[in-house]
Amino acid sequence: MKKKWSFNKFPKSLKKVLNHAGYCYDIKVKDFLKEVKKNDQTVLKIDYDFASNLDAYRDLFDEDLEKVVNEKTSEYPKFINWIGSHLFGDNMGTFDNVHENDNYDGKWEILIEISMENFKEAAAQGIDVLNFVKTAGGFNIEVYLIPIGFSLDHPLLGKSSKTITYGELSSKDFKKLGDDFKEALCSSIAVAGIENIIGKSESDVWLILGENEPEGYDYESERHWEVIERATHFLTYNLLESLNNDFQFFKEQIEGTLGCGAFWMNFCNLDQTKDIKKFSKGLQKVLEGKSSKIAFKDPITYGELSSKDFKKLGDDFKEALCSSIAVAGIENIIGKSGSDVWLILEEDEPEGYDYESEKHYEVIERATNLLSNTLLKSLNDDFKFFKKQIGGTLGCDSFWLNFCDFQQTNDINEFNEILQNILEEVT
Repeated sequence: MKKKWSFNKFPKSLKKVLNHAGYCYDIKVKDFLKEVKKNDQTVLKIDYDFASNLDAYRDLFDEDLEKVVNEKTSEYPKFINWIGSHLFGDNMGTFDNVHENDNYDGKWEILIEISMENFKEAAAQGIDVLNFVKTAGGFNIEVYLIPIGFSLDHPLLGKSSKTITYGELSSKDFKKLGDDFKEALCSSIAVAGIENIIGKSESDVWLILGENEPEGYDYESERHWEVIERATHFLTYNLLESLNNDFQFFKEQIEGTLGCGAFWMNFCNLDQTKDIKKFSKGLQKVLEGKSSKIAFKDPITYGELSSKDFKKLGDDFKEALCSSIAVAGIENIIGKSGSDVWLILEEDEPEGYDYESEKHYEVIERATNLLSNTLLKSLNDDFKFFKKQIGGTLGCDSFWLNFCDFQQTNDINEFNEILQNILEEVT
């Protein structure tokens, strides 16, 4: 049965603490979430063997900790708080166990329960639980995520009831759109592209058509509108062919040749619809919105910057951007196969290499730095290839789409915070 919730739709604050815990335990918490029943309510359990030892906490309590745990004394909540601080807080006693949903009513509670019996039983059987020392003070930690004020069927989490935007569709999803939808989309992109191209130089319309400019041609004549219409139709069917056969090239045409990055970003924010009239109306609004943004000088998003604008960014901004894309890219690549890190480094895998060793983190860091520097060179020298690396080699389309939504800033700290938020969202 398909799950009705998505980790990506959790509150940002909750994802942040869960990702931090995952980093500390070298796991992806979202991969260990499963639905369970607790007190007649469907909740999520982190199905992972967290374990610890009472000795780590004895100095914080005057009372005997075995008694605190077994008898649930008045100090038990304090003990739970310290465990929460260790797993999901600052390890100094601060533990925020309730997290408000970002866009809907309701909250999530991190519920921690501990048991010494399971650990003792495992120890008695000679099982080494996460390499913790087997002593009488060992205990297991169970963690639950409890929905408060909503259920797991809430539209916040359920893709079955949540409206999907076009930015969330895959290349296969786009190919499955109806022919009338694809033609309407390509026609609108062509209109925006023609406007961009002839807005710089009207004579470039002949480059699109692959024809020579007629001698003494009058750009103010009625005939010129027919030429523009012919070029628009030519672009439309050219885009349609790319959409059906090569989505990556389709995207490159939009953002490169036609300079329609802003159009595409605005289109990706539209909610998907099965009504062709609503679809066409949405495209018309995107076309009009592009003009109104220029007219009223709204804050510029990174999706509206040209390749020249990106090259003009400060070195610290470019380095931060490339570093973040590299982090996302490395996670995508080694998430499929850890050994692919050697392809990045262009080195042979050492015989008997241990992917669980400390040395492997150094290898990953080396590969990340190499990718970051490669991206930085592409950004400065060949923006088209830079974009191709992001969407192709690294599979970071979702990172780039999120980044392009943000408004440009001259504050490097704010810029770094934007990048960090995106990494937390997509990884």
